[in-house]
Amino acid sequence: MEHHTTLSVHIDITAMPDGYDEVIRRAITTATHRVLPDIDVTMLVLTNVTVGAAYRVAAALIELMDASPTPEHRFAFTVWEEPACEWPGTMLRYTPDTGLVSDWWDGDGQPLITAAGIQATIAPGAGVADPPDTGIGDRLLIEFEPVSCRAWLEAGAAGEAGIDDGFRTANLTIAAGLEELLALLNHDATQRAWRPAAQVHQVLIWRTGDSDGIDGGGLLTVDLDYPLGRIRFGCLHQGFDDFITDASTYGIDAAVEALGHVADVVNHTYATFRTATQAVTAHPGPVDGEDDATANPG
Repeated sequence: MEHHTTLSVHIDITAMPDGYDEVIRRAITTATHRVLPDIDVTMLVLTNVTVGAAYRVAAALIELMDASPTPEHRFAFTVWEEPACEWPGTMLRYTPDTGLVSDWWDGDGQPLITAAGIQATIAPGAGVADPPDTGIGDRLLIEFEPVSCRAWLEAGAAGEAGIDDGFRTANLTIAAGLEELLALLNHDATQRAWRPAAQVHQVLIWRTGDSDGIDGGGLLTVDLDYPLGRIRFGCLHQGFDDFITDASTYGIDAAVEALGHVADVVNHTYATFRTATQAVTAHPGPVDGEDDATANPG
């Protein structure tokens, strides 16, 4: 489910060549998929844009300047979007001299990144900066409830996703069925079987094949929203027989088990990722060969 917010754009046009404002207008239109009113681009306010539009607009404006022939085509701008639901507000400032600077704030207007926090990160001896935090902490990315899942499937989701007696391991149909089920779950806010963390945008399965065609397996990916933007991480390949413990299980029973397996794999992969990045942060390893004598005593 996409969330929407209000986006504001302020552009310094004092030294801008004639006609360049129309080029800027087209760039913003492409980034937001919104037709802009025929007004001065010095100050624009766009309502009902999708969360994350500030990054898309900033990237489009910088790309426009990078493609321009002369320094006169570079300009300062500020883009900000209001907080929406659980999403923080975002502000991006650009000047030709300093480049792009960003900040975030919560629904009460309190900054999420402070000067003290920045100083602590760059202070001498601070070491490797902490990995970016999504705000999820140690919670599960996906909370899965099998009983609610069965009820959801029996209420019509199974039919909509094409889940029938042919949904079984031997038929190599599990990955294909999961593709349809995950598409439904990613956009159905009413069901209670599959409850992703607020920062999870979607979970997908990418079906795999070999020289003989579809092999029944797939790669699971998760689109996860960090403060600096959306990332996609992948899980280890799942073979055709990894989703269901008993090959004789089929239909709705198989769908419930397969979705539970997907949730387990996603949660385990994210937990492993957090553990690994925290370990690297705490122990960044030898620098400039300082531990060479220990590692190679000969």
